[in-house]
Order: sequence, then structure tokens, then C-alpha cells
Amino acid sequence: MSQLWIPGGPGAPAPPVGDFIKRVLAQIQEFANECDCGGQVEVDVLLHDGRRFRLHSMSPQPGFGWVTLRPFPDGGEAEGGEAGGDDDEICEQLIVPLHSIVRFVLHQPEEERRFGFVAPALDSDDSEG
Repeated sequence: MSQLWIPGGPGAPAPPVGDFIKRVLAQIQEFANECDCGGQVEVDVLLHDGRRFRLHSMSPQPGFGWVTLRPFPDGGEAEGGEAGGDDDEICEQLIVPLHSIVRFVLHQPEEERRFGFVAPALDSDDSEG
């Protein structure tokens, strides 16, 4: 093979977005069960453009290789600042190509912050496949 293969990159078939999201959610849940964090997990996301933020939730919509990310509002930046925890404050959604996600970082919440990732209820209509 003469070229580096990048999952979801140019020329790669579109991944089943719903299945990917379900697997990420399962990994988050597994981490929460394994660590001593009271079932709460903070999830940071790094995008290809260098933007890093604390993730509130994500959805496999609109599909076709795209996902919706909902970061915590101002102050929810993973680097510095306090993050809010009220669902009513979530007013930003990022619809990004799946291949623009470089990394998810799972870790225990800091003591002064007791919030975590909110897993959406996925039904069979949300998955592509």
C-alpha cells in the first residue's frame, strides 16, 4: 500500500455514522464504569482545524458522513475557563464531517465541575448502515 489510509478521509467509503456514534457512546459508558468517577465523564473533542472543546452531547444527524456536536456554552472550552452544566444553555451546534474529528479525550470531571456527557436516546432510525 503506497498511501496512508485515513478512516473517513477522502476516497474512503462513508462510515455508518449511527453505528460509530453508538460505539463511541458505549466506550464512554465503559470508561465511566471502569473509573471511579461516579458515572460522570468529561469528553473533550479535538477537531482537525485545532479547535478543542468540552462536549455536551453528539448526534448521528444529519448523517451521510456528518455528525452534530453540541459543545458546552462559553467557558466550556477544554483549555481554561469554567464550563456550564445546564442543558438550557446549550445554544451552539456544530455539524461537521465525521473525518474532521481527530480525537475524543475521556477523563474524570474536575471536582468543582460535576457534569458529564449526555448520551442521546438513539433509535433505529438514527443509524445508517
